[in-house]
Amino acid sequence: MAKTSFHIISNLEKINRAVRKFIPSKHTALRLRQQFAGPNDQFPNVEWLSHHIPKTAGISLKYSLTQAFGESQIQSVYPGNPLLNTLNAGRPVWVPSTVKVIHGHFRPHINHNRQFPNARRIVWIRDPLERNISALNYWLRTQMHSESLELFKDANRDKSFEELFSIMMDDVHLLERTRKYAHFFGKFSKTDFAFVGHVETYNEDLKRLEDLMDVKLAKYTKNVKPDSLGHDIDITYYREVLQSEYELLEKWR
Repeated sequence: MAKTSFHIISNLEKINRAVRKFIPSKHTALRLRQQFAGPNDQFPNVEWLSHHIPKTAGISLKYSLTQAFGESQIQSVYPGNPLLNTLNAGRPVWVPSTVKVIHGHFRPHINHNRQFPNARRIVWIRDPLERNISALNYWLRTQMHSESLELFKDANRDKSFEELFSIMMDDVHLLERTRKYAHFFGKFSKTDFAFVGHVETYNEDLKRLEDLMDVKLAKYTKNVKPDSLGHDIDITYYREVLQSEYELLEKWR
């Protein structure tokens, strides 16, 4: 009897796997729907465009937003999601009518003003050097070796964190990532955003965002504290290297 039950369960699992092959994934369905998006389509249901610059506590914020609004009202936009490149380029887009918040790694674009006429922008920023140190820590921890051929060459395998950081900062293929603010904000300014939060004062600024959105934002503090500036990094030198990033952020304080 037990053997028969095992075969039944095994066969059911095979059937489920076979059926799933013919059911489009959430991303696939969203990608198909984008093909019918028109240049004049508008989505007044979207109230917030939440721009997550990498390594600025965006995952913690996503958790808070999801708890406040519910999953059906949050549209995540991360690598692998068909909306990412579409929003970055300001091309025609489609989002479900239930969505109130679009949150993820997409950059602001002037066309978003027309596509989401009722939406207000929010963003969090972080000390440029701390953000880059956190990025390298993340790449090494997750072994994202495709990030840069130069950074992860076999010859660099035994290099110290400081040596790898130096390579990362000099890599021309990573300039868009190491000088993120210049590439992310483009021609936009602080006045284009309803809210600018600072990772260094995360809890206080989360309360400020809570008041602005008029919702209760549960605190989720995963990776919101700045990584240590240890690792024998020459802090003074690299702050000079990132001077343009610091100067840009002065306008956002």
